[in-house]
Amino acid sequence: MKGERLVVRAIAAALVITVRATAQDITHQYYLSKKIHIDSSGGAAYLAIDDGHHRLYGEGGKVIDLLTDSIVGTLPSNIGHGYALAEKLGVGVTRRAAVFNLTNFQVLSGGSGRSASAVVYDAKTERAFVTFDTVVAMDPKTGLSTGHIALGKSRSAVGDDRGHVFVVLNTDTLLVLDARRMTVRSRWLIEGCVSPYGMAVDPGQSRLLVSCANHELAILDSRNGQIITMVPTSGQAIQVGLDLAWHNVLVPGGDTLTVIHERADGTYGVAALVATIGALHSVAIDARTHRAYLIERRDSHRDIAMMVLTGQ
Repeated sequence: MKGERLVVRAIAAALVITVRATAQDITHQYYLSKKIHIDSSGGAAYLAIDDGHHRLYGEGGKVIDLLTDSIVGTLPSNIGHGYALAEKLGVGVTRRAAVFNLTNFQVLSGGSGRSASAVVYDAKTERAFVTFDTVVAMDPKTGLSTGHIALGKSRSAVGDDRGHVFVVLNTDTLLVLDARRMTVRSRWLIEGCVSPYGMAVDPGQSRLLVSCANHELAILDSRNGQIITMVPTSGQAIQVGLDLAWHNVLVPGGDTLTVIHERADGTYGVAALVATIGALHSVAIDARTHRAYLIERRDSHRDIAMMVLTGQ
């Protein structure tokens, strides 16, 4: 009887492994489901989603309710475009280091007169990081600086919510910062990646995804900088989208979006190329619905829409 139970458990375990592997190997198709038109004077093309309030922050400071696909607010243009959202603290930080309330969009503190290359929030330390020539750490609750470190001109940055901030310098060097100590933990050069820019982090898999100007996505081990693989893309992104539940990486290359899928065996490959004519090189993904949002700019600067791609 004991032997039979062991055999049953072994078979059940094998079935679970098979189901999980099959589920992860399923690839999802994306299609343009609608457009949300925006009357905007434009701005930096960075997008961010507040999962708790189901809101999208982005083009021209507009705030879009993702449940109704309607505009529910506008942030002042003088506080800067590009946002890091500290959802548990109830505030957001802009690339000009201004702090605003996520509930009513009220600006709580001013900020600098110039825009940084990026703004990142780290949940572990509850700090925001604004990357000028110097990376400035700040407390989003007070809007006050808590430290800084001079690194040189930076191009982009991303955090893993586990105490690490990854910063790309204009020299193409990628730095790993200790978010608590404000020190440089590592310096990496990504061989084969020209002018690295948009990034995303999968902390559970210890993966850093970096978009390159030579139309490649470099996938690194975020612990040591080792290159795991390079995957071809349609263009370079300033933001890389990551759908953890579907194991998809979305790289907006302008007129074409590259969908890269992580297979059950840990390898990556191009799953689809989606036409996104007129789209910019940024993307945000709603983890609840798996919908992807891209900015579309057409003939005039004010002819702007948010493209909504639905996955199935």
